[in-house]
Amino acid sequence: MSANLLAAQTTNKKRTRRSRRTASQQLGVVELFAGAGGLAQGFSQSGHFDLIALSDIDAIAKLTFEANYSSLNTEYICEDVRDLKIRRLIRNANGRRVSGVLGGPPCQGFSLAGLKKSDDERNRLIGDYVRFVKALKPDFLLMENVPQVIFHHQFKLLLKELETEYNVQYAVLNAAQYGVAQTRHRTFVLAFHRRLGIEPSFPKPTNGFTRQFVYNYRLRRMENSRCKSADKEGILGADPIIVRAIEESSITFSGEESVAPLITIEKAIGDLSRGKGINIPNHVARSHQGRLLELINQIPEGGNLKDVDEKLHPKSHYSQAYGRLHRKGLARTITTWFQNAGSGRFIHPTEPRTLTIREAARLQGFSDEFEFHGTLEDQMRLIGNAVPPKLAQAIAERIWRDLAEIL
Repeated sequence: MSANLLAAQTTNKKRTRRSRRTASQQLGVVELFAGAGGLAQGFSQSGHFDLIALSDIDAIAKLTFEANYSSLNTEYICEDVRDLKIRRLIRNANGRRVSGVLGGPPCQGFSLAGLKKSDDERNRLIGDYVRFVKALKPDFLLMENVPQVIFHHQFKLLLKELETEYNVQYAVLNAAQYGVAQTRHRTFVLAFHRRLGIEPSFPKPTNGFTRQFVYNYRLRRMENSRCKSADKEGILGADPIIVRAIEESSITFSGEESVAPLITIEKAIGDLSRGKGINIPNHVARSHQGRLLELINQIPEGGNLKDVDEKLHPKSHYSQAYGRLHRKGLARTITTWFQNAGSGRFIHPTEPRTLTIREAARLQGFSDEFEFHGTLEDQMRLIGNAVPPKLAQAIAERIWRDLAEIL
């Protein structure tokens, strides 16, 4: 494990003297459906939480996490969660208390990109998450999923089940408002055990609308994000379904009022232009050819298929496909197939190609020291499914502030 990555886990400039804890004072957490461990990284980097164990069925996810965090005393259990025994997690705790259960059950059954089948077997994995919560009785839990999960009947059952023992709140948060250069909306369920008497609250956004010009893909122009007339939903990538999901949730925020500017694509990946970043892992540009290359070359910065001769249009495509990013804009949600130009707005702002693995990782907020393993498909899956560590860290710090008053 690199010195830089280890330092990132144990230092945080925003921490006060009161918040600094030794390893023995940290609160133990486990993460189910961990993938590359975006949630776990955020909680570890906050400096307040000890990673007891992670679990996922994905062997490449296990390999990637362990290769980057070999110095941690954390077991990554590669097993189907339906077969995972509670006692194995307790054994890993080695006497440490499991204070929190984290996890993001697979979202393909809920997301717009999936088939949205109500009987999708993956949807039932939420029940396995609840099984561990009921058995471990942690002080808190944090579950992540796509915004559309709010409208699913299983989500209502989940809340009803949790509310028997926990004070529960859920919210749709946007990673762009927490220091990530990507408009990634996700539903988070946060709950504290009723014995603690804590009402859940989410961290106030750290980044937002300052005196800053940001590119709006919907209106295809630069906008002063602080102006009252600015299309803020367009800048933040909030489509009607996401807006409805946000309205469905009753969010309580806590924390400081100060807001920094949004992080643009240029700031996040601008130094990785051609000829730079050669020694950074996972930064290999994909080479496009033929009609696809001709198509990509005709799409202007911030543009899409509307800017291209229809003769070059693919026979069928998604509405957001073949979009080029803008340096002064925010990335749209990084999915598990971002090197495919036909899967979304994934074309580099100025170069004739889609994003590299490293560029997408940065747009998710991963450190350059975190190296992804496996095939290109494996790496895209790990990045696209991850919770941005910076967003996870913000939530972790809010949780710790609430718990530190009573534990």
